[in-house]
Amino acid sequence: TTGKIAKVLDKAKYEKVDEKDYDDDDMEDYAEDGFYVTLKDSKNLKSLAKSFDFDKDDVKAVFAGAKMDDGNMIMTMVYEFNDKDTAEDFYDDMVDELKDEVKDFKEEDDDDSKVETNKGDNFYQFGYQFDWSDWDIYMESYADVRIDGTTVTVITVTASEKKADVIDDLNDICEALKIDSPADLI
Repeated sequence: TTGKIAKVLDKAKYEKVDEKDYDDDDMEDYAEDGFYVTLKDSKNLKSLAKSFDFDKDDVKAVFAGAKMDDGNMIMTMVYEFNDKDTAEDFYDDMVDELKDEVKDFKEEDDDDSKVETNKGDNFYQFGYQFDWSDWDIYMESYADVRIDGTTVTVITVTASEKKADVIDDLNDICEALKIDSPADLI
């Protein structure tokens, strides 16, 4: 999974960051043009765990890729857990978080927004779009979380403009992984 995602990100000119050069404080700068990194060192996993709600001792490695610019963001995380039970617990928690987001989106229940979901035994996706053209406000949000044994993959996208590059990146990642893109839901 990480190799396929890395190839897509390389093609999209994301910078590969070596773990020895990883520093939380620099990631915001890297994210402007896009970056990815694989973390295995305990110190780096501990730092990442604080932000992404997992126990560093439960994972062997985390692949993280991100791009954030002009109100558009994509984040791709691939967690390699030590055992299936821990991976399943984390996956279930991530699905619950996404379901809460979908519930919040559906509560808006207006003509300017759409939300759709797709789920299977090992994945959950949502797509959300809000288009309030009278006020020039637009937003798309997509997520895909899936589990394969001890690996949990989480891809999230938020775009504040139609045809944002991050949506193309999402579609390219999904194509490389041979999965349906959540962007196709809307």
